[in-house]
Amino acid sequence: MFQPLRFFIGRNGSIKWGGVKVQDIERFTLQIGNDCWIGGNVLITCGCHKIGNGAIIGAGSVVTHDVEPYSIVAGNPAKVIRKRFSDEEIDALEKSKWFDLTPEKLLKLYQFKDKPVQFANGCMEIFEKE
Repeated sequence: MFQPLRFFIGRNGSIKWGGVKVQDIERFTLQIGNDCWIGGNVLITCGCHKIGNGAIIGAGSVVTHDVEPYSIVAGNPAKVIRKRFSDEEIDALEKSKWFDLTPEKLLKLYQFKDKPVQFANGCMEIFEKE
């Protein structure tokens, strides 16, 4: 999700500027994971190639490197403030691939919304039944 303010890609991103030929712009690939929140006026430079699942980037941050899954980063340059969950919970969420489930199936796991490991286990059980 992006804030309604401007969002910038760094100087090597694929942006068309007057006087610059598009084919002369060196591009980089940026992979943004599922369930990310990117605040307004964030600058993502060519040093960042991946923003992990569940990451939060604070408004006005300058992201110069990859952002780990479920990390909260902010600042100039952006630094990890903290992780949203423990390492065990993050591993379980990453393995669960919960973001590939339909909203209807996710609703069945609503009771575990505050219990990440149980939520992840429930997701994996649903995948095993399919």
